[in-house]
Amino acid sequence: MKKIVLLFVFIFTLFGSQKERITFGINPWSSPDNLQEMYKPLMEYLSAKLGMEVNLIISKDYNNLIELVSNGKIEIASFSPNLYIQAKKIVPNLKYIATTNPLRSDGEIESGYSAIIVALKTSEIKTIKDLKGRTFGFTDIASTSGYLIPSVLLKEN
Repeated sequence: MKKIVLLFVFIFTLFGSQKERITFGINPWSSPDNLQEMYKPLMEYLSAKLGMEVNLIISKDYNNLIELVSNGKIEIASFSPNLYIQAKKIVPNLKYIATTNPLRSDGEIESGYSAIIVALKTSEIKTIKDLKGRTFGFTDIASTSGYLIPSVLLKEN
């Protein structure tokens, strides 16, 4: 069974309502088939523990996940730290329920957050200092690892 790593999980509505099923939303950070396979054990676990069907929805993008939560189409969502900050501004009654950290190969909990900066092997860029004055591309501005962490790293250096 593959491990599922969730950075932040938030709940929008209370489970006390008369719902027959709950919808769990995530961002499309991998292929839909891969995500369905990875999250299947979690959906089955939650269904068993909650005594109701739990369905997975993969949003179109970061903003779509916030939209699905704010219009009540998703009751539980997995947000990255940066996206949570944006979502909380739009959905003030968003409730935090859990943070998980991946396990290292030695079984210990991994703490922290990482991101990478990629340059062509043939380029002159070998260190962060070599990026000064260069054009730099980020992923989605809502991405913690693709925007927030690298931009902070660049500002610090």
